[in-house]
Amino acid sequence: MSDRTDVTRSRSRPESLLATASQPRARWPEMGAILGLLLVVGLRAGPPGVLAGSGTIVVWYALGTPYALAIGHLLLVPLFPAGIDPVSLALVEAGFLALLVAPAVRTRSPVGVATVTVGTAVSVAGLAWLALRWHPLWVAAATTVGLLALAHYGLYRYALVSLGLVDDDPTRDVTADSDEL
Repeated sequence: MSDRTDVTRSRSRPESLLATASQPRARWPEMGAILGLLLVVGLRAGPPGVLAGSGTIVVWYALGTPYALAIGHLLLVPLFPAGIDPVSLALVEAGFLALLVAPAVRTRSPVGVATVTVGTAVSVAGLAWLALRWHPLWVAAATTVGLLALAHYGLYRYALVSLGLVDDDPTRDVTADSDEL
């Protein structure tokens, strides 16, 4: 095949909006966000916070943002065993949110992706807080898990559609496909 054919074919292919599928990885936005998170956790929790923040950085570098968010949140528990004050919580969560939004810089629509990400995070956190405020802890936990599962499914479906893995042919007979198995 000629180079011209390859260029034409790549232009006709649908481009993914997923940040992980975009151009080569320039990780400077994430590095800035993770260093900001380290600073905030260190200022709020002292030397143990710097150690927890460093652990979050190692996990982020080795495994990626989702794992860094999970481990970072788990490391907050021993840092604040008696509970965390609202100001510290807001600052630390802002650092985590910055880490989550940082890859949006590499998308075609960074403002749109960042807006949806922040809106989703604020909505899930707000609904979890409301559930905790008026219901027992187990109901709030179940609500939070349900919201996260719903958000995960939405991302899964978005990935399928954006990668072109969903067959949207309305004339296709689904029962005929199941008979072929």
